[in-house]
Amino acid sequence: MEGLLKALKQDLRRQFRGEISSESTSCALYSTDSSPFEILPLAVACPTSESDLQQIVSYASSHALPVVARGAGTGLSGESLGSGIIVDCSRHLREVLEIGADFVRVQPGLLLADLNRILSKHDRRIAPTPFNYETCTVGGWMAVNSSGPNCLAHGMPREHLQSARLILDTGECISLAEDNSMVGRWKLVREQLQQLVQNHAEVIRNRAPSHPFDNAGYGLRLRSASEEIDYTVMLAGSEGTLGLFSELTLRTSPLPNRVAAVLFGFANLGQACSAARDFIPGMPSLATVYDRRALTLIRKTSEDWDRILTTDCEGILILEWEQSSLAEASENARDAIARIQNRAKWVYPLIETDSQALYLRLRHSARRGFHSLSRGPRPLPFTNDLAVAIDQLPEFLNQAESILRELDCTATYQIQAATGQVDIRPIFDFKNDEDRAKLWPLAEQLNSLAIEFGGTICSQYGTGLTRTPWIEKQLGEMFPIHQEIKRIFDPRDQLNPGKIIRVDPNRPAWPLRSNRSSTRIELAQAENCHGCADCKSTGVEERTCPAHRGWRTEGSSPRGMMNYLRSLPEIPEEKKTESDEAREVASACVQCMQCRTGCSAEIDIPGLMLGSRIASVAEEGLSWPQWWISRSERWLRWGTRIPRLSNLIARGSLTRRLLQGLTGLSRQIRAPREIFRTVPFHRRKKKLANIANEKQTILLLPGTSVNYLHPQIAEAALEVLNLNQIRVELADPPIPSVAGALFLGDLAYAQRMLQKHLPRLMEAARAGYPIVCIEPADATVLKNYLGLLFPEESDLNKIRGTTWELTDYLNSLYRSGNLKKDFQAVNGQIAYHTPCHRKSKLTSDPLWLRDIPEANATNLNAGCTGLAIQFGLMKRNRSAAKNIGKSLEEAVFAAKGQITTSECSACRLQLYQWTASSARHPVELLASAYRKPQKFGTLLVKADQSTLQLFARFREEAKTDFLLVPTPPGSTIAHIRSFLRERWPTLTPLIQHSKFAANNEFVTEEYAIRSGDELSIIPPVSGG
Repeated sequence: MEGLLKALKQDLRRQFRGEISSESTSCALYSTDSSPFEILPLAVACPTSESDLQQIVSYASSHALPVVARGAGTGLSGESLGSGIIVDCSRHLREVLEIGADFVRVQPGLLLADLNRILSKHDRRIAPTPFNYETCTVGGWMAVNSSGPNCLAHGMPREHLQSARLILDTGECISLAEDNSMVGRWKLVREQLQQLVQNHAEVIRNRAPSHPFDNAGYGLRLRSASEEIDYTVMLAGSEGTLGLFSELTLRTSPLPNRVAAVLFGFANLGQACSAARDFIPGMPSLATVYDRRALTLIRKTSEDWDRILTTDCEGILILEWEQSSLAEASENARDAIARIQNRAKWVYPLIETDSQALYLRLRHSARRGFHSLSRGPRPLPFTNDLAVAIDQLPEFLNQAESILRELDCTATYQIQAATGQVDIRPIFDFKNDEDRAKLWPLAEQLNSLAIEFGGTICSQYGTGLTRTPWIEKQLGEMFPIHQEIKRIFDPRDQLNPGKIIRVDPNRPAWPLRSNRSSTRIELAQAENCHGCADCKSTGVEERTCPAHRGWRTEGSSPRGMMNYLRSLPEIPEEKKTESDEAREVASACVQCMQCRTGCSAEIDIPGLMLGSRIASVAEEGLSWPQWWISRSERWLRWGTRIPRLSNLIARGSLTRRLLQGLTGLSRQIRAPREIFRTVPFHRRKKKLANIANEKQTILLLPGTSVNYLHPQIAEAALEVLNLNQIRVELADPPIPSVAGALFLGDLAYAQRMLQKHLPRLMEAARAGYPIVCIEPADATVLKNYLGLLFPEESDLNKIRGTTWELTDYLNSLYRSGNLKKDFQAVNGQIAYHTPCHRKSKLTSDPLWLRDIPEANATNLNAGCTGLAIQFGLMKRNRSAAKNIGKSLEEAVFAAKGQITTSECSACRLQLYQWTASSARHPVELLASAYRKPQKFGTLLVKADQSTLQLFARFREEAKTDFLLVPTPPGSTIAHIRSFLRERWPTLTPLIQHSKFAANNEFVTEEYAIRSGDELSIIPPVSGG
């Protein structure tokens, strides 16, 4: 086998441009998907083009190797698992090739949600929304023919497939839109299929699908009386068993102008289903029913759900309408309310525009509810794709419940009442042998029941491994025809073998995941990941995993990281850290903490990956760039001692190139002017105010970046806190930030940095003082990782319990009425970016921003900047960092001219890369809002008193009330600004953001100074 794998790489190296790997780590990452099954593949290939796809299929064909196409691996039926070569189309094949008036042509690896985000700019969309809409790829969605809950209005995906390009089993590529009937392998396939149809025409015509949404077997639909086969229908839903999509052309639909929805609560499931059936003539786009056990899980996912779904209801009905106007949608909703409300316990309309965001959140969290249990009994997707005629639904549900009782098990129900689709998930402990033994008998009885009712066992989730054993029973006399279709397309059974048509009877029908239980805590947690893949969403609103958004590899997703940890016991010791793949996965997590709250199963993924990284560093040490950046506090301390030289190094093009070569820091990162201040915050002469009638005392931790590079932020914080009667204590010497070193895995250095300051933190905690961190990452370390840093210390919970991030602390003052609100207007509108370390705690934006007059504060809400403390600073990560921050960059550009603000120093540095103007900390804006407005101050004559007050630091350095600026012929405002920056470099930010006026009228940088002009400088309202 080793020789075959080596030959595979060598043979494909010249022509295959993508990545191919047979390393243990890579294979382990692709051994599972969102299903309960597990198969270790032989190798993994990530093609970059259609040609690459052809190469890999052709090679596999000539060497009798199975090929399994894979999108995002979000299917629940195991359709993307196999023992051969896994072909991951989601890594590179993600391009939109053409957008027409009513169609779009795309590559198969593009996420369906990403495609709709692109189409929305053209007022178009792909209408069907499958259960895994946010994370499934276009190719995977079409290969499974996954319709989703709105299929009543929009039909099945195959109805939206206009054409496709397909890789056949030999590697030949054909287009369904062109006349390929006389070309190579495709000619033979078409001739044999046509002969098959002619031989069985009567059976095919008489054997209509058992259900309108029957997805069992291959879609065999004849276009006309001429008995011509509709190949798009046949290939949609074929799960890669007939060929691999390399390109798809899809029909698009207009965006709905308005959506209205209504929730009804009922005493039991039967009443909810009955109400839905009575209203089907109203043609809602969605009619979903949940039972009480499903409701219990859904309530846990959202405070909104917990508030709406009262516990006295054991069934709810959700009706939704898509219309061209709000009036039409509202009329549908009100008609439903009038007809149903007398039978319901309560009614919750979501009609008005403001309700739509809530409704979308509810739909998303409802799906997450089924993944919310990570250990013990949980709903398992083995009988989740049944469908019967809607008039038979009540009796079917009664008999299904009887079967569950006979097997002594319970289940959750999710029912599409308008189409008769029933998602029954038995609640079992997957690690319990007795429960696992019940799965097959239960599937046998429920699948047989659906078939007896004239229904189907496959309606929207695909066949895969889960339902293939019952396909012969489902298809009946049509089964030999489907067998023949498989043989014609794939005579050697190499394309996704074991799915839909099981050719090899020796192949395991249900290769269930291992039920091992590790004694190691971290591995036991990793085993709790059931692969739902919600963490692979690339939507900027969710911001679940910025690292995956940057790299787009399976190993960079939280699910992939957990698979890596789960595989460690299976990987030989000598191979655990030797491969590049293993190192990449181990270092993929950027510790943004998003998945800490985004994971449905509540697995501490950042903590597990940090532990793995620390172990790796302890064994192999840090690389030179990592060592260098983990000592950033040392370099910043030295830099402030020689600020002029440090600023030249930070700003110079040549020196940035040298730094990149020496340290790995990207030369593309531009430092703001005069980034190094003459005096860091902790060495400035500060007189901590004695507060009369003080409300509280706090310990303020500025952090390394603020202390050395942004002392004005700490000064603004002091000003705001003192004004609100909060007494501030500062640690002396200052407590450094250890997040950078710790997140790189340099545990020993982080411990040394923080060890001597632990008594000061403990003293404040025992005194009941809030410990307030200006840097969000510092608060994360004190709240989450003190136990990792100092496992022998006791009473660490006192520090955790008293630690605040500055904005959160000010928000608490705001809510309690202890934050003064006599604000003045600031000079501009405000665009706020939420750092990952704040968003992960589900905390509020700075509440006071909305109260500042004329600020019109908005949240950019467009994802992560991509810097992630030190991640985006490194040359090797810049490409990924740009991918991560692309959406936010566009949002920042759209907000051009507004004041950008964020709490995180790394975020503000990245915002500077995009805008070339310094972003502000929200506390600076708050300090500005407390100050009185200033008048113009004459610059070239004698500054009046108000300007002297505003330029207090300026006057301290100038030692004069009279400022004379040389103005040779041709001098401009730009000349004066440059003169001021050179003479007083520490005031550069203040000078840079000031405006100039000549004779009381604003002028531009190009204004030429004339004799007799009275020039004035108008500083920013914040005063610097």
